[in-house]
Amino acid sequence: MHMKKIFTLIGTGIIGLGLSHVSAQNTFSDDFESYTAGQYIGVASPQFTTWSNAPGGAEDVKVVNTDARSGTNSLYWSSTAANGGPQDLILPFGSVMNTGHFTLKASFKVQPGKNGYFNLQKTATPGTAWSLDVFLSNAGIIFQNGSTYLMGTSYTQGTWIDLRLEIDLNNSRWEVYVNNAYRGFFHNPEFQFASMNIYAVAQSAFWADDISYEYTPYTPPVLNAAVSMVGGVTGGLTGQSKIPVATVRNLGTTAISSFKLNVDYNGNNYSQSFTQTIAPNTSQNIAILPGISLAMGSHLITVYISDVNGTTDALPDDDTASVLIFPTDPAPGKVVIAEEGTGTWCGWCPRGAVMMAHMENTYPGHFKGIAVHNADPMTVSAYDSGLGLTSFPGAKVDRGAVIDPSDIEAGFIPQVQIAPSAFITDGAVWDAANRKLKVSLSYAFQTTVTGNWKAALVLTENNVKGTGSGWAQNNYYAGGGNGVMGGYESLPGSVPASQRAYQDVARLITPSFGGQANSFPSPSATGTTHTLNYELDIPVGWNIDEITIVGLLIQPNGKIDNAGVAKVQEAVDNGFVEGENIGHVSVENIGSPDAAFTVFPNPAQDYSLVKIELATPSVVYMSVRDLTGKELFSRNYGKLDGAQILPVNTQNLSNGIYLIQLEMNGKRYSAKLLKQ
Repeated sequence: MHMKKIFTLIGTGIIGLGLSHVSAQNTFSDDFESYTAGQYIGVASPQFTTWSNAPGGAEDVKVVNTDARSGTNSLYWSSTAANGGPQDLILPFGSVMNTGHFTLKASFKVQPGKNGYFNLQKTATPGTAWSLDVFLSNAGIIFQNGSTYLMGTSYTQGTWIDLRLEIDLNNSRWEVYVNNAYRGFFHNPEFQFASMNIYAVAQSAFWADDISYEYTPYTPPVLNAAVSMVGGVTGGLTGQSKIPVATVRNLGTTAISSFKLNVDYNGNNYSQSFTQTIAPNTSQNIAILPGISLAMGSHLITVYISDVNGTTDALPDDDTASVLIFPTDPAPGKVVIAEEGTGTWCGWCPRGAVMMAHMENTYPGHFKGIAVHNADPMTVSAYDSGLGLTSFPGAKVDRGAVIDPSDIEAGFIPQVQIAPSAFITDGAVWDAANRKLKVSLSYAFQTTVTGNWKAALVLTENNVKGTGSGWAQNNYYAGGGNGVMGGYESLPGSVPASQRAYQDVARLITPSFGGQANSFPSPSATGTTHTLNYELDIPVGWNIDEITIVGLLIQPNGKIDNAGVAKVQEAVDNGFVEGENIGHVSVENIGSPDAAFTVFPNPAQDYSLVKIELATPSVVYMSVRDLTGKELFSRNYGKLDGAQILPVNTQNLSNGIYLIQLEMNGKRYSAKLLKQ
């Protein structure tokens, strides 16, 4: 039988888990048995609508009798579209829930090899923000907050499962039950929601039945403090120091002026007292000193609040928050390299910069990011062409497969656990008067290696700035429409050069992207050390205090085995070690990557011309790409010599910015073309 939304009053005199502060109960349930197969649920039921509030259209979902958890009817979602859709159903909860207790139940059946999905929307207007994403795939049920993993559990595809979430919104504790069996809990950094959204993601095929919820509102007592989240401790490596950050909420009617936060972790405990004001209906994130040292294995960290205003608060049940910490155990001496393809023209590339900063902060000493620029004033042609990306942003971790920068951390975790074949120590001598830098890279082999192992030297620079339009960062995250991205959502669509300092910029790679062939004797035995020396002239425009020396050890298969990383002053402190002299290195004139050719007219309408000057005969390959890096057309001109003019037909291109890329003389050059 179809159940309409029901409101039930519960007396405030009931004694139990927080029930002395209950005012009313809001329940809803629907088993879809009162409808006829083929009806749109958004039309037949006033409780459901669609993402765009357009019941009866493509976003709506039909009642089916092909399968059901109970009775004969259910709802069915499926999509073969690359981005999913269009089915997009909304179940509003009637108001924004941010305190009290909420129980959500739904039964799902996902076809084998397919996907199911739903989320909880944070506000009454869908699309403003997400509080929870729930993915049902052949990998299990995954709970996420945006890109943050919260919890995962197993289920069986091809059979009906009953999923239940018991949510204590006061301290944001979410308990998960599958077929009435408790599977664990997580604390969600979002502690409010307003609706359930069930969407047909890509490759989805699933039924839903028996959807219900029950909400018990909360009436605040005079004094109540809650700990709703513990942050600052997840991720990281064994032995790293972490400072727990507790989200303290004032869920009473009077201000909180003093309290104590207590930390329990791996058999150790400590506490810190605070004297600060938290007004009613507000929260504060509070760091608890002195912090913890991450222990090997999985351990629960628990934070609880006590001595609130010198007494005990009214509801002890929401005083505690916990999170399971399982740090990665790194191999000694291992440094993982991420080479990220980026460019100032690339509007999606800020996410690469945000991820690189996150990695540097989270895994210091074991991670080094290198920003390899394309088609902008920071381009190093040899590095750009060697990395060989065809779309941007993109990245490689230790020169594995091309991935999105958002996946760098997932690629880092397995790599940092692999023992390196050699430890690398960077040494240096810096002659400031003549701007000459001598670098020594000493490779101490921890295992015997044979074959064509190679070495390469990279220099990166932080806080690189410039002037002119080429230095402005294109930013598709402006305004927040594409989500939060490390502050870029608050910056303009084109971040002016005056507001942008670029980090981890690749300045030099020598002798080549692939490294110097046969850099070491074969075999190089365990316990032996081989040192390579380089001499570099540092351009005046580079800030030596911001330069980092990166020595690479490259396996015969082209993947990076390990790296040695040091700022110039750190390398000077290590001392320069005499070794095999690689020789003087000519530093590419960064800042004029487009000098090899010119494009005119630019802006263009129906055509443009590319003029090149070749001092020696060279095979010339030209391609035109859009700002995602997708190749639109290309041509191999074969071997050319001298001055040449190459036509580009722009008649069929939409108005916008494009990239012209030329490969000649073993280097890649790029320039922007504006079609109007």
